[in-house]
Amino acid sequence: TESGKLVHREVVNRGNAVAGLIYNTDTKKYIFVKQFRPGANGDLVEIVAGTMDVENETPEHCMEREVMEEVGYKVDKIQHIQTCFCSPGSMTEQLHIFYIEVSEKLQEGGGVGDENLELIEVEEKMLSEHFANDAKTIISILWLKNKQMQKLLMKDTAIDS
Repeated sequence: TESGKLVHREVVNRGNAVAGLIYNTDTKKYIFVKQFRPGANGDLVEIVAGTMDVENETPEHCMEREVMEEVGYKVDKIQHIQTCFCSPGSMTEQLHIFYIEVSEKLQEGGGVGDENLELIEVEEKMLSEHFANDAKTIISILWLKNKQMQKLLMKDTAIDS
């Protein structure tokens, strides 16, 4: 520390990860996955996510792979929302969060290995910051709500002009 005092900390070097809020442009619904999360000791409904465990893979390519594995869709559009530390007090992991549009389902999805994912499709009016209780999903929903608010404000400003 700055005072010269020796402090021991445990840090998990987990690598980086991706997560994406998926919107199906055909059904006009958002796609989430429900799965057991040991840290929560129960099932969580959350945006699609995965670790960047393929050497030299970009966050965008990793996200496209995760979308295919978990929900079975080909990515039509991908937009970076934010890169952030998940738990910087104890982990080095950075999370790349994306907004994704899909329309064409190419395979079943459901995850790989023992992921055992259930797909949940939700209309926009059902989304709020209280919809989920994990940070990446809350961040993506708040980003969406903020984007919608900006569109409304710009629309009102154009009318007033």
